[in-house]
Amino acid sequence: MSMLNRYILMTGAPGSKWSSVSRTLCVSSDIDSSDMSVERQYVANDRNYAMHAGAYWDPGMEFSNEFEDWDKPFKSFKDTKTRLIKSHTFSHKLTRLSKDYDYPIIMVFRNDFECMNQWFDAGGFNIKYPNYKPYYVNDKIMFREIKSQNLYIMNFIQANRHRVVRVKNNMELADVCSVARPNEKNIYPCDSEGVHNYNKKDVQVYVYR
Repeated sequence: MSMLNRYILMTGAPGSKWSSVSRTLCVSSDIDSSDMSVERQYVANDRNYAMHAGAYWDPGMEFSNEFEDWDKPFKSFKDTKTRLIKSHTFSHKLTRLSKDYDYPIIMVFRNDFECMNQWFDAGGFNIKYPNYKPYYVNDKIMFREIKSQNLYIMNFIQANRHRVVRVKNNMELADVCSVARPNEKNIYPCDSEGVHNYNKKDVQVYVYR
């Protein structure tokens, strides 16, 4: 691709609110959203918006996070837009990803307790898409994985702090990832100007570039 990255990689523990971060970036005209479908979204009973939208790549889910699976859910022509690849367990191999590929990596962080509470609030193991049960199995393993994923993310950020930047909102995120700024204003949890303020929503977003 000329100018645009072929991929943006993204990770965050369950309950980190990373799906809201991805959702408010994916409305950029440079992001390939052809992986989205009715089957690949999750709307909780008490909400009027999709909490999860588009494909997820993780063990036990629809697609693995290995490179050969990255393009599988997309319907558009390859290399015409940037594809956002979302995987919780990318957190365990951030160092390898950063060495093997020259793509931006978005990392979303909240503390372990808040992640666990948010994940239960979103539906826990009742979430229809993606399917968390095969890999996370039960509450105990889920909390163990949240702690592990958060630790790997923070360790990577610390080790690579000269190449990591923290962004405050979806507009800054688009700029850092070299895609067009989102232009959709009517999307939760953005304000009336279409800005997703991460600090107000209790989420920290970092980008390795």
